[in-house]
Amino acid sequence: MNDKKYKKIEMGAWSIAAIALIVVLVVALNRDIFGVDRLFGNSPNPNMKIVREYTIKPTDKIQDINVNVDQGEIELLESNDDNIHIKLKSNKNMKDKDYLNIEENKSRLEIDSTKGNKIHFLNNANIKIEIQIPKSYNKNLSVETDVGDVVFNRNFDLNNLNIVSDVGDIKLNKNIKCTELNIVSDVGDIDIKGIDGKGSIKADTGDINCTINRLKNNIEITSSIGDIELEVDRNLSFKFDSNKKLDHLDHEDVNFNNVYRGDDSFYGEHGKNPIYTIKTNGDIGDIDIEYK
Repeated sequence: MNDKKYKKIEMGAWSIAAIALIVVLVVALNRDIFGVDRLFGNSPNPNMKIVREYTIKPTDKIQDINVNVDQGEIELLESNDDNIHIKLKSNKNMKDKDYLNIEENKSRLEIDSTKGNKIHFLNNANIKIEIQIPKSYNKNLSVETDVGDVVFNRNFDLNNLNIVSDVGDIKLNKNIKCTELNIVSDVGDIDIKGIDGKGSIKADTGDINCTINRLKNNIEITSSIGDIELEVDRNLSFKFDSNKKLDHLDHEDVNFNNVYRGDDSFYGEHGKNPIYTIKTNGDIGDIDIEYK
């Protein structure tokens, strides 16, 4: 066997080993076999208590709410008044020095982790940041976190929505309307109960479960390693463009017209005179689309 053939075989073997290792890592992270949530203080803890509270008022002129924290779960709720309420919760008695830095001007609210004041995971501290936003807020919202889940437990009708998580799940448990959306998770699942908008949803390592209620323009959904499961309204008209060939794409319940099947792709149209496209991309994992 010559050197070139040997090198090709060796490269192929290493590629297969790398893919297998990635799959094992994904399963381990999804099941928290390594205790990642506990390591970084993000596992559920019944002993959480409020250690700091902040109130922002008035809020009628705020155009942008930006949240950028190092660690801890971020939960967004609807406030009972016209003010923004922020509650920092922990299972530990935190020092007087603020963990959060709150900056406000006439049109912008910034909620950031205080520089140099990250709570070290070795002290077994759990952190949760609860943000209550008035029902009337309909401008721009951005949430970014290094480690921790992002959970929406309220409906939103927004202009722009941006969510970026390095490690942690993104759970939008209520209906979300927005003009433009950008949702990214490096490691973690994305679950969206209902979306009405356009933009991009991407998971590098993790599954994506998404219900699409309406489209304002094209939407692109990508999972490099993980499954994509979509639910659509029966009355929704759309074009569907996927990079998966038929044996990796389940769409038995959805009636497509003008179907094209390529070696590694699928295209179909649903409903009357569809304009906008749902585009899915998956490298490792299956794609499923069905009626909600």
